Amino acid sequence: MRYFKFIFSLTFLLHLSCSAQSIKYKIDSLKAQLIGTNDLIKRNDILYKITSLYSKNKPESAMKYARLALNNANEINNKSEITKGYCSIGAVYRVIS
Repeated sequence: MRYFKFIFSLTFLLHLSCSAQSIKYKIDSLKAQLIGTNDLIKRNDILYKITSLYSKNKPESAMKYARLALNNANEINNKSEITKGYCSIGAVYRVIS
């Protein structure tokens, strides 16, 4: 029984570690895409994805990217994107509180 608990615990910890690495890889990939695009709508889509990935583990980073997306939306005066920006910020606040 002890052996089973040990194996289960080890498997669980490995899963968490791999999951965290996967999220970090996705974020790094999205950041690389962000650098490579000049289209503000595409940039916002990438920023929202980064915000979503950061929201549970690093809400302060999530807020930074959500605000960047909102600033971009205001810059191009796109009401749909502005709405998404405020919704994204609200989602991060929900995680924080």
